[in-house]
Amino acid sequence: MEEFEIETAKEKRKKRKMIMTLLFVLAVVAVVGTSFALWQLTFTQTGTNVITTGCLNLTLTDDTDAITLTDATPTADEEGRKLTPYKFTIENTCNVNTRYVINLETVSTGTKILADQYVKANLVKGTEEVFIDKLIENHQNQEKVIEEASAAYMLHEGMLAGKESIQFSLRLWMDEETGPIDEVMNAEFAGKITITAEYVPAVTTKPSIKTITADYANEIWANKANITTIIFENTISEVDGATENFDISSDNSNSIIARLVPNADDNTKFTAYIQANGNILANADSSNLLNGFTSLTEIQGIEYVDLSKVTNTSNMFAGCSNLTLVFELTNANITTYDGMFTGAATGEATITINYTAEVETLLDSIIAASTGSNITKGTLITE
Repeated sequence: MEEFEIETAKEKRKKRKMIMTLLFVLAVVAVVGTSFALWQLTFTQTGTNVITTGCLNLTLTDDTDAITLTDATPTADEEGRKLTPYKFTIENTCNVNTRYVINLETVSTGTKILADQYVKANLVKGTEEVFIDKLIENHQNQEKVIEEASAAYMLHEGMLAGKESIQFSLRLWMDEETGPIDEVMNAEFAGKITITAEYVPAVTTKPSIKTITADYANEIWANKANITTIIFENTISEVDGATENFDISSDNSNSIIARLVPNADDNTKFTAYIQANGNILANADSSNLLNGFTSLTEIQGIEYVDLSKVTNTSNMFAGCSNLTLVFELTNANITTYDGMFTGAATGEATITINYTAEVETLLDSIIAASTGSNITKGTLITE
């Protein structure tokens, strides 16, 4: 029989943060006197100056009973995904951004233990599958929450905004490719979910992407001809299946991370995730940013990219012949845009640009210079 429980273990982890409310009282005394100190008056403020710190707290709620599987047998993934899940919700009850890590920690104590490597775990965040794999070494997290646990496996990490909550669904089954029968017969696996949380400082300045030249061939640009999708995200977190990870911030601060994930239908092609904690500031010189991304068909999350400081967009989308995109142009500071869309959006692909009245003349000039590309003037933005 498999047993599954839940534990937050706040006091067992040295790095656990706690709710703190700290009161500072500052009494201000104003002193007025003459240069000869003949008279002195003292005033005391009637009110109190107070500083109250914010809090850090997550709650974890069991939405269903723990998982119990009896007489389990090796199960294919498509069948395992149909099993009744254990559902739980984590909620950030405070106003600060919080990074969380979800572990599955092994606490098997039976007379015969089913080895972790034969257990398949599947975690779904809302409707998005974020983990499916066996409990193997490359998923191990060295920072266990449960002291007596024999191992901890990181299933997911992410960020919760203030007052945000997320429901997860966990399924466990015996992997289809289980080992010798004498190792798995009449054996038991037991595990517990643990959650750790850490405060994420508010971002006061937006990180910017590095400046790219036409012949730049490092990081994701080394694979630019094979990237089919770019997904911008406003949270830095691990992406399942990522084979390469790069720092592409202009100051090399790891504030913008790019991750490459091979496509399921063709592992020679990639989806690029570009992440920051908050919005991403496009560099003032954004020339050649996507120059030569000939396989790129879509860009998701472009609303997380701030184009307000850009002045140079030369060859920014040059060669993006398969790209279909809708975005907004509101920045009137662009002064250089030579070849911005050269060879972009050809055939059935189209790029539609919505605009404000302030940039309409600029947009007309950009479109006029984009002969041979399907660049469309979109909707006038009035708000």
